[in-house]
Amino acid sequence: MKSLVDNLVMPLVSLVMPGVDWTTIAFGQFLVGKFIGDLITFIIIAFVIFILIKITTRIGIK
Repeated sequence: MKSLVDNLVMPLVSLVMPGVDWTTIAFGQFLVGKFIGDLITFIIIAFVIFILIKITTRIGIK
């Protein structure tokens, strides 16, 4: 999943923010860019798990 975010989602973010390395965005010592990338990775993984659970409960696998 991290590869999906790093190689597919974040290049799209780079199109919106040209010339800015979003991973280095920081407020003091807080790496906001890295946090956003990790948050997007988490959301994608959680969504995939949610869909898998919905599918398995629909077909009756417990």
